[in-house]
Amino acid sequence: TPVAWSDIHFTNDRILQFEKVLHEVCSKNNIPHVATFEALKDKMDSTKLFTDGLHPNNEGHQLIFELIQPELDKLLNT
Repeated sequence: TPVAWSDIHFTNDRILQFEKVLHEVCSKNNIPHVATFEALKDKMDSTKLFTDGLHPNNEGHQLIFELIQPELDKLLNT
C-alpha cells in the first residue's frame, strides 16, 4: 500500500518476510510471538484500520490488542 506522504509501497509479501523472520527469531529464543499481519490483512478490505496506510488507527490498535491479549494473559498468569 502506498503511504500518503511519499511514493513508498509496503507490499504484503515484504511484510510476510518480516513476520516470518520475527517468528523464527522468537521461536529460536523461546519468546512468545503473535502473528498479527494475517488477521489485519483479512480485515483490511472491509475496515479502515490504518490512518495513513502504514500506522494503525484506534480500530487497528484495538484489533492488535485483542490478538495479543490471550498470550499476555498466559504470560501474566504463570
